[in-house]
Amino acid sequence: MENINKNLIINIISHKISQEILESIENIDLIISSADDDYCLSLMNEYCCHKKIPMVGVGYINDISTIGPFYIPELTSCLYCNKDIYLERTNYDEKVIRINDAYKAPSTIVNNFFAGAMISSEIIKFFAKDYDGMISINNIIGIHNKTFLLEKIKIEKSPNCIYCGGEHHV
Repeated sequence: MENINKNLIINIISHKISQEILESIENIDLIISSADDDYCLSLMNEYCCHKKIPMVGVGYINDISTIGPFYIPELTSCLYCNKDIYLERTNYDEKVIRINDAYKAPSTIVNNFFAGAMISSEIIKFFAKDYDGMISINNIIGIHNKTFLLEKIKIEKSPNCIYCGGEHHV
């Protein structure tokens, strides 16, 4: 990205994010989250919605490389906009423990290649303001690394979202 725009400044935060770290960063144009736990995603989502900073998640679930949804303030859904796709907190801990116990990290770096390619394309479109060309707006996108099957989960922007909707801003 720095080769495309010499004025670009990329800050990489390689330790667990906190409210203090987020508050210490100035002039943020975009947050790209590769956080693995809900604490980080929730904290960054709330912060970005409150400060009106664009944000996108990138990562993988087993052998599926994922990106999205790409949050653009006042235009698109945030990461928690349509919470009904997420597990209820009462069942969450037990189910997550079971999944994590059975989880095995992928044996190749293909996940990172696919996720990196997808997110790079979306970031270029975002900064070019080519929002119509962005597939991760209001969507979580996944590519199965073994079959190249494309998955798309629609995340509609909710006017009642406690983070980014209507009068309910954080």
